[in-house]
Amino acid sequence: GGAPRPSRNKSNASGNDEWVGIDDISVTGAALPPSTNPSGTGVANPSAVVAGGSTLLTVTVTPGANPTSTGIAVTCNLSSIGGANPQTFYDDGTNGDVTAGDNKFSYQATVASSTSQGSKSLPCSITDVQSRSGSATIAVSALEARLRATLERLAARSAD
Repeated sequence: GGAPRPSRNKSNASGNDEWVGIDDISVTGAALPPSTNPSGTGVANPSAVVAGGSTLLTVTVTPGANPTSTGIAVTCNLSSIGGANPQTFYDDGTNGDVTAGDNKFSYQATVASSTSQGSKSLPCSITDVQSRSGSATIAVSALEARLRATLERLAARSAD
């Protein structure tokens, strides 16, 4: 007696039209290109500076890709010319930067009067919000401070 009770099928689902299955899935398409780090090229203008004079230091950054770099920052070690380590470079139209937002990070630096004569290599670090990094160097030649008076005399003479 009584109402019929539902039954459970305890056998496997083979041949059972109530069983839904998905098999042999494959996804095709182009592989994502690899992520690349930001990179840069550094220059000083002028590249030869009398100790006590100033130069515009610039790192032109190529953003990383896949995804494109955001939040790029550039710092350089200016200790060999008497500057800060690290020194922040700017891409906001200040501190010697000519044009904001052009990926040219700059800093107007003074070569300390105590800087020894010779070639200097200023190492720079480039980072982005994606936790990637790159590097660049800026070459600067420091000239003897006593040359300053001679150069100033020559400049005055050519202006006459």
